[in-house]
Amino acid sequence: MRELLLERLRAHPEVLGDPPAAVYLSDVRDGALEFTAFAYLASARRAFRVRSELLFQIVPDLKAHGIALAGASPVVNVALADRAMEPASSGD
Repeated sequence: MRELLLERLRAHPEVLGDPPAAVYLSDVRDGALEFTAFAYLASARRAFRVRSELLFQIVPDLKAHGIALAGASPVVNVALADRAMEPASSGD
């Protein structure tokens, strides 16, 4: 995963080589791995467009390598026969 992301970052024509792009494993939860990628551009104004371009490239790459995107964790509410189901209190 790390190499796949780094390859895409390094190949993008607007990503600077110095400082080099980096990919970190930033979290592991609910059976999913979360990665954070950093890359430098000549202008911060280009960041949104370049990020979008990279994501449009990376998502098909993940599919081609058999790497699934994590889905949302389902929320299951269970009502008991002796008690009605109530939303959790926000502490107000």
